[in-house]
Amino acid sequence: MYRTYNEDVLHFIDTGKKMYIQLFRVEKGQVSGKQEFTFDSQPEIVEAFIRQYYATNEIPDNLLVPTYLADHDLLEQYLTKIKGKPVSLIVPKAGQKKKLLDLVYRNVLYAADQEDQSLIHLRDALNLTGVPDVIECFDISTIFGEYTVASMVQFRGGLPDKDNYRRFKIKTVTGQDDFASMKEVVRRRYSRLVEEGKALPQLIVIDGGRGQLNAAWEALKELKLQIPMIGLAKREEEIYRIEALDPL
Repeated sequence: MYRTYNEDVLHFIDTGKKMYIQLFRVEKGQVSGKQEFTFDSQPEIVEAFIRQYYATNEIPDNLLVPTYLADHDLLEQYLTKIKGKPVSLIVPKAGQKKKLLDLVYRNVLYAADQEDQSLIHLRDALNLTGVPDVIECFDISTIFGEYTVASMVQFRGGLPDKDNYRRFKIKTVTGQDDFASMKEVVRRRYSRLVEEGKALPQLIVIDGGRGQLNAAWEALKELKLQIPMIGLAKREEEIYRIEALDPL
């Protein structure tokens, strides 16, 4: 039978740390696209996602989900009100709709497995004692050899955590000295975390080769901290480590 309705198919996996969501769009019976989302685990995040996503995206005639959600009926009423005509929030148990839901589940399961595996591979490649769930990366930039700034980006669970990005004005270095600038910003970052009693990352990535890495490591030694640290020299795609002479 020729299908004239559109439906979205949503499935999710909660690992306890991360919530992985995938959304397939089906138009007239054919899968026309998919989207992937990852969030920190928290109660009723799927329900919150549905409300936020469909506040700005086209609402289908049917939304297929794997289980009855908190406020299931209220969510259905919410989508119906925004769309202006009936929307069904369906938990399929058999048939073509269940096959579509199973397809999305296989995709979201693969995505979760791949992300977890990538951090495990990183742990093994760098010979770390644990999986680096929180990674902080530093870069130094100089404009016309005078105005020097540093940026720090953070990854959590393998994904960018933009709420924890930081920028620093270099305060103690005159002129262009990337080594001294890197040492200053690393010292400032982790002395502050220690003072505030906040958690430290499991891996620090320094933009640069042996010189930048050694400078940053000096800052950690002054603070009496032991955090795994590497230098990433992008030109040759080499990774420098404190404990090894030769780069990876």
